[in-house]
Amino acid sequence: HDQSIVYAAIASFRDSICPDTITNMFLRAKYPDRIRVAVIQQNLPEDVDCLEKYCEDARIAQKLPPDAPCPRRGQISIKRFSSEEAKGPTWARAQDTDMLPDSAEFCLRTDSHMTFAQDWDVLQT
Repeated sequence: HDQSIVYAAIASFRDSICPDTITNMFLRAKYPDRIRVAVIQQNLPEDVDCLEKYCEDARIAQKLPPDAPCPRRGQISIKRFSSEEAKGPTWARAQDTDMLPDSAEFCLRTDSHMTFAQDWDVLQT
């Protein structure tokens, strides 16, 4: 398991904390390069976009110019749905099935307002 990829699926319903969850997931992972994130976002147009805000915050944290590529963008995928058409958390979680490959050795489904323990990606209970 030394090179295993961890796939993290996040269901988000109008959650402005979603970008912080992604940031925290990468910052507290022992091996952040191995993390892949799939976000199912259910928002209204005026809501905070999880990926856009994550990218903005990550650029600021790394002292990058606003037009710089989004840090870790290649590790994050997102599907956007209108919250007016949302059918609940179970439906949202089912929307990520094609975003996570069958070859995934480790998969985590989590909410969009979570904080992770240090080295969460290698902890065993």
